[in-house]
Amino acid sequence: MQLHDQEDAILDRLTRGSLQRDLVAIVGMPRIRKTTMAKKVFTDPKVSYCFHVRAWCHLSQVYNKRDLLLEILSYVSISSAGILQMANADLELMLYQILKQKTYLIVMDDMWKTGAGDHLGRSLGNEEMEVGF
Repeated sequence: MQLHDQEDAILDRLTRGSLQRDLVAIVGMPRIRKTTMAKKVFTDPKVSYCFHVRAWCHLSQVYNKRDLLLEILSYVSISSAGILQMANADLELMLYQILKQKTYLIVMDDMWKTGAGDHLGRSLGNEEMEVGF
């Protein structure tokens, strides 16, 4: 499948209006322009229209769950007062409460392992997630 065709397929999957949580993984060898494709999709006007909240997080090989929670909350939280002093469990609960009635797209760029998604599952309201691409 050509890169442009993959981009169109991801756009379609994100904007078709599904009511369930969904995980779209873009995987492949380094330097095949996965991040470029993800950025094009992330900034597409159709995607902006479909999601109340959009967040872009850069993970790299070693990531910290707390930093990831704080980064996502920086996109969705109205006030950051006192947020740095909150416990991880409180951050997770806050993220869950903010996102539970919203449509959201969270891009985790440069993820080396699936652990980050697993760690955030509860915060994102995901008991089960469909995986694809």
